[in-house]
Amino acid sequence: RRGLDVLYDTVQPLLGAAPPTHALTLAVGTPRGTTVNSSAFFDESGNSLVAGKAAVIPLGSDPQAAASAAAAAGARAVLLYGPAAPPGALRIAETLDVPVAWIPDASAEALLAAQRAGLDVGVAIGHGHPAANGDRGFIAGFSSRGLAFDGRIKPDVSAPGVALATAEPGKAPDGSALYGTVNGTSGAAASVAGAAALLVEMRPALTATQLRSMLVGYAQRGGAPATQTGAGTFRIGASAVGELSADQATLGFGIWQGPKWHAKRTLVIRNVSTRRLQVSVTAITTAGESEALQFKVSPQRIVLPEGRARRISVTVEAASAPPTAVVDGVIQIEPAGGQALRVPWALEFSAPSASLLPRVTINHAAFPASDAQPAILTVQAGAVDATGGVQIRAVSRLDMLLYTAGGRYVGVMARLRDLLPGTYSFGITGRGPNSIVLAPGSYELRLAAWPTLPLQATPSRATVRFRVE
Repeated sequence: RRGLDVLYDTVQPLLGAAPPTHALTLAVGTPRGTTVNSSAFFDESGNSLVAGKAAVIPLGSDPQAAASAAAAAGARAVLLYGPAAPPGALRIAETLDVPVAWIPDASAEALLAAQRAGLDVGVAIGHGHPAANGDRGFIAGFSSRGLAFDGRIKPDVSAPGVALATAEPGKAPDGSALYGTVNGTSGAAASVAGAAALLVEMRPALTATQLRSMLVGYAQRGGAPATQTGAGTFRIGASAVGELSADQATLGFGIWQGPKWHAKRTLVIRNVSTRRLQVSVTAITTAGESEALQFKVSPQRIVLPEGRARRISVTVEAASAPPTAVVDGVIQIEPAGGQALRVPWALEFSAPSASLLPRVTINHAAFPASDAQPAILTVQAGAVDATGGVQIRAVSRLDMLLYTAGGRYVGVMARLRDLLPGTYSFGITGRGPNSIVLAPGSYELRLAAWPTLPLQATPSRATVRFRVE
């Protein structure tokens, strides 16, 4: 508050592990200087600037350290301010035993400006209470989004990655075991790896492909689309008792090419149970664009004896493009009397317009043949498409072919695969594909870059001309 004006009033999730046990009404304390560290919360005489107060400090690059330093200086609460709340929770630390929350930049700046002007300011924090997590089923802000390079759903499956309880190395000051929390994809990946290990232990007769399919296919869908969470949050119990597997955990139908376009994919479904299964296969669109898509599943119903497999074909076509850039859904494979295995799929409706070879240059257009001082060919390959979100456009194959100025083919100078967007440099020594020095004259390098998706369009091309003297 600023006097009687309330600057910010809302229910806010705590960032730390300590909830307020009772309502707090506190004065405002701030660190000294622009660098927030342990000494910033004390004046030149060694007196704490935040003891018994609510420390209002910028979010910075290490909110955990800043909040811990404020708590160690005697703050009763810590308010971190910034343009957006930090994605995830702060790590548990024994020194961080005060409530920590986030407030927006505008409110904090108004509060601190009033304090500098000598006005009466304060912070009131209510009694903490448990509440449902409104972000449950959605991904954290630090998680990646979008499809894989080949148009498939990624990630395959999701796992909790915020405030995961874990053991810490070393011991607490009193000699007890030390515990903490971690945030990030590394924590989620470790959870999935542990679940996969348990699944191997419970179903040792299954192959790696079957185990992957079951870990993904029996996941629980959340509120986010498959392009963010994949099949959903893994359920190790459901996977352990699963009766079906597929040879592919996810599917990508590529990019729509027009009204007469269609794409066909196949799945091999296997019965990994101990009973005979009657199975129905259905293609489901989860993005609300079912009117634009038509699926044909063949066959739709199959009978699988124990241990047997059957190939299923799925064909999709669309007479027109929906308003969304990507449509996703699942292939639902459901046995009678059992739970369904789901294979997530995605179909793009916006082909990338950016060239995969936006810039190709050579630093010397004419040069003598030299192994010690070659001309440098610089190739900018790949692209980053920001339409509807950031999407990496990798290069599946880059060919560099040498021709004479008259158009006679000489040979392949280089052929590279699976390139991420970036700048690549090559030394042009004046030697040909067979390492023999080229005869003096004019030449050209013709470059072709293919996308990772199976498009019918031609690859991106570029030509660089040079002369060997």
